[in-house]
Amino acid sequence: MKIIRRLRVMPDVWECVVVITSGQAAEAPVEAQTRSPRESLFARPQAVLETALIVAGFVVLFFCMPHQIRGDDLKRLHDIQELLRYGKLDNSQYSIVMPLFSVPILLLGNVVESQKWWAGHVNVIFVAIGVTVAYFLLRRRYDPRLFRLTVLVMLGASFFTNRLRDWSVETFTSVLVALGIICLVQNRHVFWGWLGIIIGVVNTPAAIIALAMLACWQSARTRQLRHLLAIPAAAALIMLEAWIRRGGPFVTGYGKQGWTFPFVLGLFSILFSFGRGLIFFTPGIVLWLGRHWRRAPAREAVAMMLVFVFGLVLVYSSWWAWDGGISWGPRFFLIAAIRPLFSSPPGSGVRGSRQWQTRSPSACSPCRPGSPCPARSPT
Repeated sequence: MKIIRRLRVMPDVWECVVVITSGQAAEAPVEAQTRSPRESLFARPQAVLETALIVAGFVVLFFCMPHQIRGDDLKRLHDIQELLRYGKLDNSQYSIVMPLFSVPILLLGNVVESQKWWAGHVNVIFVAIGVTVAYFLLRRRYDPRLFRLTVLVMLGASFFTNRLRDWSVETFTSVLVALGIICLVQNRHVFWGWLGIIIGVVNTPAAIIALAMLACWQSARTRQLRHLLAIPAAAALIMLEAWIRRGGPFVTGYGKQGWTFPFVLGLFSILFSFGRGLIFFTPGIVLWLGRHWRRAPAREAVAMMLVFVFGLVLVYSSWWAWDGGISWGPRFFLIAAIRPLFSSPPGSGVRGSRQWQTRSPSACSPCRPGSPCPARSPT
């Protein structure tokens, strides 16, 4: 019990940065209306500096960080090159989805460097596009400074950074699923949100269980059965690719390699092993066992993230290569590194739609009876 209590109060890098750097953000909706022109002018250089650091971070990750493709990445590159050069679709066990989306970037290798060189840099480009899209989706609905700080930490202080060195499919899937969850929680662009999640799951077919759990969660949350349509849609696309490439809808191409590892051992290894354990790479998940963090403004988005991660844990616990092979950290659960984007402290300046707003006592100033409270009304 003492260990569990210690884990509950052990914040990871994300929550530390969010709490420390956004100390007065809890009263942002109120201060936004009473901020002096001098304070506004001071905030502009700060925003410019943080944005410049984000851009510089992507530049450093693209040009300075060593990139290489190896293992499964080499087979994926061979598959897409065979398709581009000879129009032949190989019967590989790896999905062709991410390589297809990478084609416009890979074709730059015919002019500058090589296709192999660009394949090693594709994930940096995907993440940069994902951050840009997330900014516009969260604009006027999420504290912009908190968003910038979170992106900075994600790029430089999480195990997400290491996955930008190669052509791993988990990066592409994590970006699409995160963007889809943003759309679902805000109830905006729901169709495109589910489409992105479905494409990400087809890219990593093992995540179909996680999608099913996410669809059931969203259907129960909104009391709408239409969200369940994402399950057969993703399953149909996965089976269609298997049928076209390998001759049968249920042929995975892995042969004897499959779910042969003891489930309990795999589960404990994924959670607690020193080199792959989620408890070490994303310890902030444990904070959601307490009551305080359940009152966070974006708790619905965090809950959906955790549901998806839980589904992945159930799938990969009995997978023969649950450790992810050659990687630093639990690469199959890369989306867990994006989760803290939504896990800001209660009343941390989230504003806009009701899904992203909370009634926190610290965010409300004393109001006279009958007078509107600015912290409770959308801004």
